[in-house]
Amino acid sequence: MRRSLIGGDAFAVIRADELIDAQPGALAQMADQYRRYHCSIVGAQRIALDEAMRCGVVRCHALFGLLSQVAGIAANPAPAGLPPPLGVVGRFILTPRVFEHLEAAAALADGEIALLDAIAHLLHQEQVLAYEFIGTRYDCGSKLGYLKATLAYGLTHPEVGPGFAAFLQARMARSLLCAE
Repeated sequence: MRRSLIGGDAFAVIRADELIDAQPGALAQMADQYRRYHCSIVGAQRIALDEAMRCGVVRCHALFGLLSQVAGIAANPAPAGLPPPLGVVGRFILTPRVFEHLEAAAALADGEIALLDAIAHLLHQEQVLAYEFIGTRYDCGSKLGYLKATLAYGLTHPEVGPGFAAFLQARMARSLLCAE
């Protein structure tokens, strides 16, 4: 990310390993919230505790509906025994003030930009909201998540969906026969 390209405008960050199937898109849903509140917004979704290490978590104060005020953000999972954590899921709308913290975080992390750390510092200067978008998230950074996304999109594709479904049914039938 380059501050010179952004200037004084808010901007979006999309992690490529997170595929979100949503209508309207998750980022469009978040942009609607940005137009209303004019602050940084983190895409979020309830996740299983074992996923927390892969995507990070937010601690929130409830506001209303799908929108919460972020009280903390970290790459570490929530302690066991708590309800499923609110995970950070690869969609961000950020104000340009985050660049101050990205530059500091990059200097500390041997060049690797620590976005969640930068947002954690941004919380001390301005409000950050978490938006629980409506849609299905696929973690394509894992093999299983990638396969789930491929399967879901393949089955609903207008051109190849019916043929793909027939292939899967035949494959499953063969697998069940072999298992007996």
